[in-house]
Amino acid sequence: MGQVVVRAALPGVGGEDETIMSGTLAVNASIVDPYASGLGVYTIQLVKELEKIRHDLIVYTSCSEAFQLTSAKSRNIFFPLAPAYGKKAHVARLIWTQTVLPLRLFKDNISQIFSPIPEYVLGTRIPQTVVVHDLIPLKFPQDYPFQYQYFRWYVAPLLRKAKKIITVSEQSKADLIAHLKINPCHINVVPGGCNHDDFHPHIDPAQIKLRYGLHRYLLYVGNLHPHKNPARLIQAFARFASRVPHQLVIVGKKDPRFYPFLETLVAKLGLHGRVVFLDYVKQADLGGVYAGAEMFAFPSLYEGFGLPLVEAMACGIPVVSGNSGATAEVVGDAGILVDPRSVKDLSEALEYVLTTQGIRQDLRQRGLRRAQGFRWEKTAKHVSEIIEGVSR
Repeated sequence: MGQVVVRAALPGVGGEDETIMSGTLAVNASIVDPYASGLGVYTIQLVKELEKIRHDLIVYTSCSEAFQLTSAKSRNIFFPLAPAYGKKAHVARLIWTQTVLPLRLFKDNISQIFSPIPEYVLGTRIPQTVVVHDLIPLKFPQDYPFQYQYFRWYVAPLLRKAKKIITVSEQSKADLIAHLKINPCHINVVPGGCNHDDFHPHIDPAQIKLRYGLHRYLLYVGNLHPHKNPARLIQAFARFASRVPHQLVIVGKKDPRFYPFLETLVAKLGLHGRVVFLDYVKQADLGGVYAGAEMFAFPSLYEGFGLPLVEAMACGIPVVSGNSGATAEVVGDAGILVDPRSVKDLSEALEYVLTTQGIRQDLRQRGLRRAQGFRWEKTAKHVSEIIEGVSR
């Protein structure tokens, strides 16, 4: 996981008005919205664990209910700044970071800033630690033209000034060195974690399957962006769907930029009723959705980490994953890795796992062991140590 010592963006307005004692760590949770996934889940889980080991947190967020904070204080942001709200929200967050935020930091006597995204408060001497998860916009500029410019002209120059960087995988570290010429001595790799209270092998999926109308199925969890490769997953499933009774269940927000194309592809392949789009599934139900699956498919073309892989393994679900990016680091020998650009290879691997009980049992045990190494408390402890090192 990428952590960078950089100027981090922290929004937070309103909330309590009392002055915070000096020695306070500000946490930028501006990206969190009610439909947390990916960066949002990372931020929420990390803050919850940081709160257990630190007593100096103040969290800037427009979605305080997502954190269920006990001792840490929060500062409310009265307008949405999360990426899910679109480009306008993203621009508003950047403006907020450089205008209102510095005033809030001064008022709250903030002594350190931590941002789980690569944003930077200019014009302050407060030590800042920033997380860089991946450089996907630089690797797929055709899919992320706006974010490509953002990373190239805003993020990259700031990271080159950083004393330390936190990133989530060795792959992301290598990308920071290769693409942005970051000094490797400034980069710390801290992998993400897993909430083993929510994701474990003893979940009874019966009620969840009934609620969502699921039967026997293989599962994908993630957004529908092109680099996640859902179209090839659907095509791979189509090659053997007539030989198995399973559904392909796709969990991910029905993004209007990508969902219509996938829906059309399903119809073209004659898979109506066999491919199920569940849209966003709340965290309380997600463990049950994993637990009911016979296999987890994650054919992403590139990942900086891949939290769904860890969650699936923690639930004892056999994993078939793409071999690009950091997925091999996360999965290790606990899953089957294939070329995600080959529909044929992906299809053969999926069918093999679905129809071979022995391999499913072996992968289940390997995955359960592998997932034990990913814990948010471990991630938070390492991140906290790096933050303290930056302040010295």
